[in-house]
Amino acid sequence: MNNFSTKFLLLSLSLLLLSGCITENITEKVKTRKKADSLESTLYKYANAIRWGYFDEAYAYRKYEKGEYPKPPDNLADIRVTSYDVIHPATMMVEDVAVQLVEINYYLIAYQTLKTLRDRQVWIYDEEASRWFLDSPMPEFK
Repeated sequence: MNNFSTKFLLLSLSLLLLSGCITENITEKVKTRKKADSLESTLYKYANAIRWGYFDEAYAYRKYEKGEYPKPPDNLADIRVTSYDVIHPATMMVEDVAVQLVEINYYLIAYQTLKTLRDRQVWIYDEEASRWFLDSPMPEFK
């Protein structure tokens, strides 16, 4: 092989390897972006469910074993959430695990009392289901 052919072959192989790395890197970034978008959407929908008192819907964000879907406590019918504020936005702790801190103000109808609770939420991404699940306990309205 002459010198030009060798250089051309090496350059072609280098470009081929580089394009494979770039494609893999771009694919990984797209996957990461989709997970982040999915987390943002999940947190928004969960917050709305809590804020507007759709507790059945909020409980659906927990991951349960097959056939093990508990009903929300009966006392939630006497709760009116007045605000749901994010104190510390979701932060990725490790891959596929995010933590968020929120403050929930709510009204106990029976006692005519305004109360506040802080809820530390742990969210885990399930690759198989392609969605985020709440891994921490549901907020306890007392």
